[in-house]
Amino acid sequence: MTTRLRLEKVAISGREPAEVTLGSDLTVISGPSDTGKSFVVDVIDFMLGARNLRTIPESEPYSYAALQIRISDHELGEENTITFTRPLRGGRLTVFERSMDEIGDLSDGRDLSGDHSAKNDGNLSNYLLTQLGMAGLLVRKNARNVTRSLSFRDLAHFTVIDETRMQSPSSPVWPSGAFTSRTSDESVFKLLLQGEDDSGLTELAPSSQEKRLSESRNAMLDRVLWTLEQSLQDISSGGIEETREQLNLLSRSVEARSRSVASISDERTQLLDRRRILEKSISDKRSDIAGLQEVYSRLSLLAQQYTSDIERLEMIGETGQLLGMSSGGDCILCGADSEDQHWGTQHSSTSLREAVDAEIAKTRGLATELTSTLEGIRSEARTLNQSIGAARQEVSQLLDTVRQFDASTSPQRDELDELIAAKSRCEKTLNTYEQIANIEALRKEEANQQTITSDVARGLSPDAVEDFCNVIKETLHEWGVAAASTVRYDFTSRDIIVGGKARSTSGKGMRALLHAAFTVSLARYCVDRNLAHPGFVVIDSPLVTYREPDGEGAFMQGFDREYVSERFYSSLARWNTVQFVVMENVDPIDDSKLEWIRMTKNEKFGRYGFFPR
Repeated sequence: MTTRLRLEKVAISGREPAEVTLGSDLTVISGPSDTGKSFVVDVIDFMLGARNLRTIPESEPYSYAALQIRISDHELGEENTITFTRPLRGGRLTVFERSMDEIGDLSDGRDLSGDHSAKNDGNLSNYLLTQLGMAGLLVRKNARNVTRSLSFRDLAHFTVIDETRMQSPSSPVWPSGAFTSRTSDESVFKLLLQGEDDSGLTELAPSSQEKRLSESRNAMLDRVLWTLEQSLQDISSGGIEETREQLNLLSRSVEARSRSVASISDERTQLLDRRRILEKSISDKRSDIAGLQEVYSRLSLLAQQYTSDIERLEMIGETGQLLGMSSGGDCILCGADSEDQHWGTQHSSTSLREAVDAEIAKTRGLATELTSTLEGIRSEARTLNQSIGAARQEVSQLLDTVRQFDASTSPQRDELDELIAAKSRCEKTLNTYEQIANIEALRKEEANQQTITSDVARGLSPDAVEDFCNVIKETLHEWGVAAASTVRYDFTSRDIIVGGKARSTSGKGMRALLHAAFTVSLARYCVDRNLAHPGFVVIDSPLVTYREPDGEGAFMQGFDREYVSERFYSSLARWNTVQFVVMENVDPIDDSKLEWIRMTKNEKFGRYGFFPR
């Protein structure tokens, strides 16, 4: 096979075009999260036949997606450029046999169905398979050797790997993820690895016992289907696509309404926090007033004592000397006996009055100071009481505002509850549709299943598998993964075992790296041996910076992420026979040998993201 595809440009059109141009060999699109890197992968997959494209807020103003592809026949030396366009909501595609920039009138293209059919080339899948020389190939889909035609989606599953699948513990050989598709997935892997389709298989007829078991199982599935379909009549009048669209609308409405209610709730919380602060302040000030009141009471008793002392001293001043001078006995001032008292040295009433007045003045001074202190205490208490009144008034105003918030948000909260309930009902409906789809898939699988394994089916060649494992080992060594001492393929789990450890049991960082090694090595293996392969690989986040701390042990020894990152990019840059497109948070160290698109999420520096700011 000499025809390969190269992805040249990815774009979506709308308010302001968003596009990226890809290099012919290695393109690295790096940058922080939420810059649109993974959405570019989704658009590529969508334009290669995926049924739906997830909606993100940035994509809502846009209407169409476009993918430009170069088809190269290396043997004949011929190249052609084609461009596909497709509505973002899904459906049919339009192909133009020219570059994206040369498209003028969208109506002069050729319409293609998104659903695969081998009977005509009026669909994307058969159109691309015809270009690759792979149209009409058959793959085995069950144990009875029933076959179906190869779809381009079968190949895309092995060449376009999103971040979720990169890190998944599921086998890269089962890319579709559906249990009922595992046989056909393995058949496609065999086709890529050995260049053999399953057109030579002979279909085996089921035995009578298998027919009876199959009929019983189908009858049971029919009853379950009838029950589910009856429940749909009560909860849904539209189809699964309409339900998905309704769920998307409800999810966006719930998110928008939740943000609105949350914003008001934040203001309400701030008001209640202020109320709690005020009430704490009121409580503290009441405690302060109680303390002042206790001090005031004690000092008031002292003031009364001062008043009593002054009254007693005044009484002494008025009566003491008269009583002392008119009666015999000891002197009331110095205590001298009467026989020792002399007229010349006898104390006068003036000295008594002076002593009493001095004591009264002293006591009155203390009483005046005490009165000032008491007035200060009363003033402080009045100030605290006024502050309490103002705080209580503010608390009352806050509560009124909170009640107004509650009254204003009540309809919004009710509306949010109704939206959440409607979203839940929609999810239940969608889940029912998916259950029906799964059961119908099981019915189709059941119709073709048998309990014996055909000896006619040609399986994987051990020699081809060993050669492929050697390519994986060589790739890992080029990337600097020291743990890759051995690589082998496990025919039971359909996955690789590296260094004696199964890929599925490693942490997600190593799982992603090994999935990348599997996908890259498969492309290298096929192209080097001139086997069937589209010729391009798109991988999202192969160099995960975070890894689980457990479950890796000695296997992670020698796994230096910066070293592996440098070796990873330099290795891919050397393989110009395959186009590699890598989405990663880690910037390449040396960008001289690759096309580097750096998204910064900074409107003042570099490219903001896939979508214009």
